[in-house]
Amino acid sequence: MCDTIKSKYILANVLMKSDREITVAMLKRLRRRIEARIPNVFVDVSYDSVSSAVENYPWLFAWHNDNVARARGADEYYSRDYIDQRFNNRLPGSVKNRILRLI
Repeated sequence: MCDTIKSKYILANVLMKSDREITVAMLKRLRRRIEARIPNVFVDVSYDSVSSAVENYPWLFAWHNDNVARARGADEYYSRDYIDQRFNNRLPGSVKNRILRLI
């Protein structure tokens, strides 16, 4: 069985740790690192997945040129409690812990 990790999980956790923008190259490097270290995990950082995350969570994510950044005024949402409740608790426990260590 293979777990698919959508880009919204990666974006939320990376932007929680840093308010810098995330480039496509950064997302691809994270995908390779995660998939190399966690068997049976596929990280979807396709354009459709990233666009869907930005579209569905406009209070968290925004496009800045071709990068993804925190949405204006989103700082209040970037707490461990909010990100865990909204995103991370939907991931299988062992996968979640390993991904969070790699980000």
